[in-house]
Amino acid sequence: MTEQSNLVVFQRRTRYRLERFDDIKFSTQSYLVKDLLPRRGLAFYSGQSKAGKTFVCLDHCLKIASGAKVMGRKAKHMGIVYVAAEDPDGVRMRIDGWRQKYPRGSTTPFILIGQRVDLMDDASVDDLKGAIRDAVAQFDDDGFALGAIVFDTLAQCIPGADENSSGDMGRALQVVQDFGDTFNTCLLYTSPSPRDRQK
Repeated sequence: MTEQSNLVVFQRRTRYRLERFDDIKFSTQSYLVKDLLPRRGLAFYSGQSKAGKTFVCLDHCLKIASGAKVMGRKAKHMGIVYVAAEDPDGVRMRIDGWRQKYPRGSTTPFILIGQRVDLMDDASVDDLKGAIRDAVAQFDDDGFALGAIVFDTLAQCIPGADENSSGDMGRALQVVQDFGDTFNTCLLYTSPSPRDRQK
């Protein structure tokens, strides 16, 4: 292979990063919340219906956005994009109550998207990515990086999909993980427990 053809191979656009043997280094996993949530990756809040999944997830996210500890653990002070697809008014009410209980004198990098999204539709996914890029730009202006994107609930973000179908859920989670790859961030979602999904 000529020097010119080598140049073409390494300059082409790709999502994959090539690590040369001598440059490979091990790095420990960093955390969004120490020993609880990864800095990058996928995590979920699951439980019975009406068990408080949204309440707990939202509280954790607001604490991350305000630079507070989460369940006594250190958290990185980062931006949160919260997609409240199931009950946006309920989430707004909780945020208002949280804001009254924990008054803030500084910027809190938290953005709410209060509309349903369709993660099974390419145009909807592209639209949502555009909105998240706008949110990231606002965080950047305030001096913060994006820490997590939240889908609450995942079921409301995949209309028409069967939560008990491994094919449907596999496709949905692949799309969710693509958001993590695109924005280099942690992905969180809320979901009923497997027992509740079967009812």
